[in-house]
Amino acid sequence: MYLQSLKQFRGIAIVLIVAGHCLSVSGWTVDTVADKWVANLVVGGTALFVFISGYLFHHVHAASFDYRSFLTNKCKRVLVPYLVLSVPLVLYRVLIEGAAPRGGTVRTGEQGLFAASSLEPVASYVWTGKILTGYWYIPFICVVFVLSPLVIRFLGLSAPFRIMIVTVSLLFSLALQRPVANGDVWQSVAYFMPVFLLGTLSSLHRPEILARLKGREAHLGLSIGVLALVQAYAYPTFGNLQKPAFQAALPDVLLVQKVLLCLFFMVLLDRFEDRPNRTLETLASASFPIFFLHPWVIWGAEASLAYLGGSVGTSMMYGPEPLRWLITTSIVVLTSLGLALVVRQILKERSGWVIGW
Repeated sequence: MYLQSLKQFRGIAIVLIVAGHCLSVSGWTVDTVADKWVANLVVGGTALFVFISGYLFHHVHAASFDYRSFLTNKCKRVLVPYLVLSVPLVLYRVLIEGAAPRGGTVRTGEQGLFAASSLEPVASYVWTGKILTGYWYIPFICVVFVLSPLVIRFLGLSAPFRIMIVTVSLLFSLALQRPVANGDVWQSVAYFMPVFLLGTLSSLHRPEILARLKGREAHLGLSIGVLALVQAYAYPTFGNLQKPAFQAALPDVLLVQKVLLCLFFMVLLDRFEDRPNRTLETLASASFPIFFLHPWVIWGAEASLAYLGGSVGTSMMYGPEPLRWLITTSIVVLTSLGLALVVRQILKERSGWVIGW
């Protein structure tokens, strides 16, 4: 069954992801409680993508799951575009600049182009995705796809066991938090897996969830706002909470907020199931191309302005910082969408191998 509301949810999710990545490059100095509150609401949109991926996994694949065809499709639409778009930059960083993903240097000149000293940082860049903003998501979600038979087994359990697994794993994630600089793929898998599983259950039990939460959007919205405010007041940092896996810290209040935000959009957008929204649906259709291309747009803008002696933030002196952030986000989203449309027009059906669309 086609769900227009879920497609609109994807459109909102990709805008939030880009908006989170544009906070710093827009020059917004997030220092007041109000600034932090807004940032806490926007940053962390990846959780929405993970929830939607889990939802689609059950909605589209679970009934007739074929592991081989599933992985083949994900390789074509996710892994191959990631390699096409990231590996050239990885090779440039390692072989030309001599940069390693952990901030070190690589000696390549005397040992040949593909010396052993070059292979380790190349592999590390590709494995962690630390070559461009947001690219860490691809290795992480590919691991989740590889583990998909376990998700099928999870869905075959009784309802009490499924709820227990999601609850326990979510509590574990609250203590675990995201890895520092998103550099540990396995910590990311452990952290986000309960959100993916919750997405599958939200598809499986959609009628019951909607019946229970319908009309409670205001309660969900208030809870989300309060949690963002609690983090702004009580936590040392705003946005995503990151730490080494076993270091003690306050529970990850942002993850709870994002889980509630997923349910909020799921329930709210169901009200508009019969009302098309061309803007959101266009963004949703191009969500993966926008995801793949927006780091390049940001990187290109920063590199160009740095060459000219400025920055994205300082180059836009008009208006307050939040307005500059909104303008930056709009420009990055529209530019990424435009590039995706151009690539698709040029490559036709082969564009899926380059931008996943």
